[in-house]
Order: sequence, then structure tokens, then C-alpha cells
Amino acid sequence: MATFLRKFLGNVAWVIFSSIFTTFINFFSSVIVLTTISVYSYGLLALTLSVVSILQTFLNFGLHRVVSAEIAGELGKKQLSRAKELLLSYSKLNLLMGLILSFSLFLPSSYLASLFSKPDIAPLLQIASLMVFLEALRYIFNISFQSSSHFKYLSIMSSLEASARLVFVFSLFSLGSLNLITALLSYPFSIAVSLFLSFPLLMRSLKKYHAISPTKLSLFRRMVSTYGKYAIIRQPFGSVVDNAPVWVIKFILGVEAVGLYSLARRMYAFIRTFITSIERVLIPTLSYEITQNRERVRNMLFRGVKYGFYLSSTAVILAILFMPSLLALLHLEKYYPAIPVFNIIILNLIVVGVGYLFRPVLFALKAQKEITLLYVLSALFFLPIATILAILLRSPTGVALAVVLNGSIITLMRYIFIVRKDQSLRLPSYLFLKIDRYDIRMLKRIFRGFKRRI
Repeated sequence: MATFLRKFLGNVAWVIFSSIFTTFINFFSSVIVLTTISVYSYGLLALTLSVVSILQTFLNFGLHRVVSAEIAGELGKKQLSRAKELLLSYSKLNLLMGLILSFSLFLPSSYLASLFSKPDIAPLLQIASLMVFLEALRYIFNISFQSSSHFKYLSIMSSLEASARLVFVFSLFSLGSLNLITALLSYPFSIAVSLFLSFPLLMRSLKKYHAISPTKLSLFRRMVSTYGKYAIIRQPFGSVVDNAPVWVIKFILGVEAVGLYSLARRMYAFIRTFITSIERVLIPTLSYEITQNRERVRNMLFRGVKYGFYLSSTAVILAILFMPSLLALLHLEKYYPAIPVFNIIILNLIVVGVGYLFRPVLFALKAQKEITLLYVLSALFFLPIATILAILLRSPTGVALAVVLNGSIITLMRYIFIVRKDQSLRLPSYLFLKIDRYDIRMLKRIFRGFKRRI
């Protein structure tokens, strides 16, 4: 237990340190962009990034988390040849789809711009096509690091990307050349720099496979044809939930309203990062650990839900209190109309804080069918509710409210599916009210672990 806890806390420490660092750096990058370009241009930037996100759906068809968990499980059983076959097949898929999607977006960009009488979107689409291919490469790096629990390397790569983007944005700002196009260009530039500098880390992470031949068994195809197919089915529905807000707002309220909503969501995402980043550690960790010690997984779920609720509730109160002052301090008065949107969407942080362990547990339980059903239900519920509330309220706050309602329902259903799969994972009714000796010992261990890292 001590060895596992030490390794787990070490990985969590690296991820949280990286999250704090990258959030801090990305915050300054975003502030520079927000103060330089108009609310309308920021709305266009958000819509272009949404196009990239939608195309990412088809890079690996949502198999990245399934493959990460599967490779981690094979490594836990010392089956290196099987793990290598999964990794190679996954990498080939990403490279092939990355090339296809990039050219599919780049070649018709000028035609699409003329078709919609929007000549300014052609360069945006061309930059987006480059981003799509770089995202395919980044998926390969991520899966290699995550499946091997090399979260130190993953954290370094994330930090390099954030730093490169800040340098790019600040340099152009200093030269007076920062605009919508160059702000978007900062994304592929930073990804390319981080991949180039992280390549030696990738080679080190893959060193264990050098003398290993991949198995002749078609494990990747077998995985796709069994529970992997559920990941493929659910990916488009997940993309709908992630990207629908900005497009619903765009068609009902206009591009400037997209800019206001994107600012609120961006600020919320900065805070949420500290919780959701841990999921990168949890999916492979729980998938490995559930084959070794199921009781340990149970304890992690109980403690994680309790601590997540305490931390997220505190963060929500502080965020609502200080958001107006923060915008004033950063001279972002033009975004004051985004404050009501932020005050609603930040409530979803409590939902995330309670349920951030639920999806990794479902992955560990191989509940792909249930996860897929939740994605489908989420999309079917969110899109009409967001549209109706946006029309009724005539404000992005309607979409923000839909985000909170949708997150609450899906989190509750995830818990129900977990309990159906394993009754021992039912949460005690007194969970949030009781502080025991184990909680105190855990906090001391976490504090000592972070102190050593720092």
C-alpha cells in the first residue's frame, strides 16, 4: 500500500504542479489576447477552435481513453508484446486520420470562405487544418506517457506547450502584431514546439519496447470490435456536448455573445483544470489497480468524492466573490456582461468535484456500454435544453444553466451505473459529514509528498 500510495501521489503531484503552472501561464496568454482583440474576434477564435475540436472526434474515434486503460492493464500483467501491438495500431490510426482530416479542411478552405461570403475565415480554416494534424501527433505522445504512468513527462510536455504559447503571444503583442490570425497561430506553434522538445522523453518512455516484438494477435481490432466500439459510438455525442454551446449561442445570439460565453467558460476551465487533470492519472491507475487490489479502488473512490466536494465547494464560493474584481484588475471591463454567465457555469465545478472519479471507475470496470449510453443521453438532453433556455432567456446564461443541469444528471447516472456494476462501491450516506483518522493521515501524506516535490 505504501509503495502504491507513494507512486500515485507522485503522479498526482506532477499533474497538479503542471496544472498549476500551465493554468498560470495560459491565464496570462489569454489575458493578453483578450485585452488586444475585440469580443467579436474572440468569438470567432472560439468558433475556430471548436471546428478543430469537432475534427478531433475522428482522429482516433474516441479510442484514446480505452486504449490507455487497455495498455496500462497489459503492462500491469507484464504483457509487453500485447501492449506494443495496441500502441502501434493506435499510432497508425492517428497518423492516417490526421493526414486525411488536415487535407480535407485545408483544400476547400478558400471555397468555403467564398461560399459563405466570409473571406476572413479562409486563413482561420487553414491554420485549423495544421492544428488537426499536430493534435494527431500529440495523441500519440499522450497515450505513450499515460499508459506507462509517465505523468512527469506528460506534465513537462504540457508546461512546454503553455510556455511556448506565452512567448509567442507576448512577442507579437510587444511588436504590435497580435490579432485574430496570429492569436490562433499561437496554438499550432506551441504544440509543435512542445512535441519537438518532448521527443527525447517519448523515446525514453518507449525504451521498454525496443527489444520486444508486437504480438501477432490483432488485439486492437479485437478491442474495437468488443467494448472499443462503444467508444466510437459515443465520441460524436461527446463532441456535440462539448461544442454545441458556442454554436447554439452563435446562431441564436450572435458571435459577440459567443465571445462573452467563451470568456466565462475559459475562466471556469482554468479553475476546473485542477480537478479534471487528475483524471489523466486515474484512468490508467484504476484500470491497473482494479486487477490487483479492488478494496484499494473502493477506498480511493470514497475519499476522492469527499475531498472533491470540499475543495470544489470552497473554490466556487471564492470564484463568485472575486470574479468582478479580477476582471477590473485585468482591465477587461468589456467582459462584465459575462459575469452572470460565469456565476452559473461555475456551479458545475461542484458536480465535477463530486464525480471526477466516476468515469475512471467505469473505465476500470470496463463499463463501456454504460459510458456510451451516458454520452448519448447527455447529447440528446443538452442540445434541446440549451437551445430552449438560450431562446427564453435571450442570454448565454441559458446555455450555462443547461451545462450545469446536464452535468448533474449525467454524474448521478454514472454513480447509479457504478453501483449496479459493483455494490461494494455504494457511497455511505454519512460520507461528507465524517472526518476520520484516515483522512488526517492522508492529508499529512499528501502534504509531505507535495513538500518533497516542491
